[in-house]
Amino acid sequence: MTLGIVATKSTQEIVQGMNFRGNLDIRILEHKQLRELVQTIESQPCFSHILLDVEAVQGNSDDFIQLLFRLRQSTTVEYLVLLEGYPSDSRVVKELLDLGIESKDILFSSALALRQRLVEIFYYPSSQITPFCPTKPMNETPEDDETIEQSLETQDSQKEEDVTVPKALQDPLPATMDIATLPPSEITTAQAHIALQEKMLAIQKENCKTALRIAVAGAGNRIGTTTQALQILLHLKLQNKAVALIEMHNHPCLAAYADVYSDAELHKDFCTVNGNRLYFSPDCLPTIQKEYEYLILDFGNFQECSHELFLQSDIKIICCGIKPWETEAINYTFRENDGSFQYLFSFVPPADETDITKQMEEFSQHTFFAPYSPDMFQYNGCDDMYCKLLECSDMVSDL
Repeated sequence: MTLGIVATKSTQEIVQGMNFRGNLDIRILEHKQLRELVQTIESQPCFSHILLDVEAVQGNSDDFIQLLFRLRQSTTVEYLVLLEGYPSDSRVVKELLDLGIESKDILFSSALALRQRLVEIFYYPSSQITPFCPTKPMNETPEDDETIEQSLETQDSQKEEDVTVPKALQDPLPATMDIATLPPSEITTAQAHIALQEKMLAIQKENCKTALRIAVAGAGNRIGTTTQALQILLHLKLQNKAVALIEMHNHPCLAAYADVYSDAELHKDFCTVNGNRLYFSPDCLPTIQKEYEYLILDFGNFQECSHELFLQSDIKIICCGIKPWETEAINYTFRENDGSFQYLFSFVPPADETDITKQMEEFSQHTFFAPYSPDMFQYNGCDDMYCKLLECSDMVSDL
């Protein structure tokens, strides 16, 4: 178990004091701006838990909620939130519950409550991964203040028993109620986000637009093609884009991940993992191309895929490596390159990037380098690189 801490000095001292034997992996995350904090967390997939002290995060409570909203989608970390001095019925608490932060992980004291929760984490760890899946909050109403207060008052005395989310959070809005009729103070960040996505999809269907297709293929086998396809999906998803992934090759593998994540759902033609829709066959392409803004097409090995379908895509990306047998395979893609291919290298030391770019000669302006991404479902946080790769500079996040 590895705990990252974003907290004030006093809270850091309390947590570090629990590690008097030095056997706990506790790391302080230093940052100056929200963007730096996001990049630090997303680029270091070693954390199992992260403690966020609202007093140590730059900006107001809305900025804090936006920060968590992104991290809950881009990482599989379990987040603890310290709201010292906040009332249990505050709007921030409602927002956190709506984002999927469990009541037991919303702490109002850096003394007893925080110590008790950390003891549970380090000595009674959970075996399940429960990533954020923003599919239900849009159709749910905020719970009333009395219900929140009752559910949170018991957390200091609770040890191993989980606190269930009150029923008020599970009841859907009446079919006739529109989010536009709700007062702004009652609309949570997640609800507004989902409402925006639904509106964009409705407009898209109305205009009969089809999704922009992003083809991703590997110069060879086992070169990180699926990992990079998922990283591109996560990048677009964090820009509030409606996006899905389709496995276009004959060796689909993503269905196996439905058994790893506790909230994953497995269907006949697709699965949903960490809120990401993943399709197993190109047969679904004609029926879903109007449901999304972007479709990531994972073609697997370029030498074995349908070159016709690949070349028909709007953006074409070849995943590459620098091992001898991997560089030989790149030559095969040069013969089919119509001038629109982008080359994305993985596992390249920063010191070698300049030399690799020069070796790509006429394709040097289309050469990019991906950061280390050991967990394909956790975003590596490299927004700028993926924006340039997709030639979508306006998609850079505000964080």
